[in-house]
Formats: sequence, structure tokens, C-alpha cells
Amino acid sequence: MELLIWLEGGTVATWVRESLSLWAFPTLIALHALGMAGSVGLSMAICLLILRSVDTFPISRVESFFNFIWLALGVNFVSGGLLLVANATELLILPVFYIKLFFVLCSAWILLRLNNIVLLSATVAEESGCRSRLRPLALTLLGCWIASVAAGRLTAYPSLFLG
Repeated sequence: MELLIWLEGGTVATWVRESLSLWAFPTLIALHALGMAGSVGLSMAICLLILRSVDTFPISRVESFFNFIWLALGVNFVSGGLLLVANATELLILPVFYIKLFFVLCSAWILLRLNNIVLLSATVAEESGCRSRLRPLALTLLGCWIASVAAGRLTAYPSLFLG
């Protein structure tokens, strides 16, 4: 607990938590929401394209969207890290926060796998076996993002978990 208090007592954490500047908490929470919209939204759109029953859309066309997803995840990593240190004693004692992190990491790993398969299919003239390999990953990614977002929202209600 002393480590958490030390983290929360730092200059940056105090600024994020207590500053009246729009550049502190309001901007960070907005960036975190925009990062989620980009990473989760684009990921889900790609998953839904993969899961469609009609295979007329070439899967290699979604390749460029992965750059935006990785950028959005980077924004989430930085903004989430700053929001975390500002409230370390509250967030890092919540089991639901670790559940959120687990599903975010699972989602990132699945995204990496999807990205690699899509890149491989873009270099191969035939995409025939590509969709069959992507569909289970797409379904799993949808579930991971839903669990991650739900767990993230539940961190705002610590009394549900701490009694």
C-alpha cells in the first residue's frame, strides 16, 4: 500500500487529480475515451467484416486500419497510465481493474495475431484459408473487448467490490 501512496503522491499524479486545468483530468479522460473508440470501434468493425457470411470483401483491405488501432492503443496506454497513477490507491486494489487489464492484454494479443494473418494474406494472392483462421480470433476479440469495456466501467463503482 505504501507504493500506491507513493505513486499517488507524485507531482504528475497530483497534477492530474487536483489541477483545475483542462489539460489535466478532463483531457486525459477524453483522450482515453477517444482511444477506446478508435481501438475498440475499429477492431469490432474488422471483426464484423471477418464474420460476415459473404466473402466478397477482400480481407487485405483492412490492413491500413491496424495502424490506427495501434495508435489508439498507444493513446490509451499513456492516458490510462496517467489516470492510473492519479488514483492508484483506489484502482489497484479493485479485482475488476485486473480483470479489465487481462482482457485488454488478451485483446492486444489477438489483434497482433489478426494483424499478422491479414498482412500474410495481403502478400499471398489467394485468401482462401484466411477467413476460416480469422473467424475464431474475431469472435474471441469481440468477447474480450466487451469484457474489457464492461470491467473498465465497473471500476467507477468501487463500493460494489469493496463492500
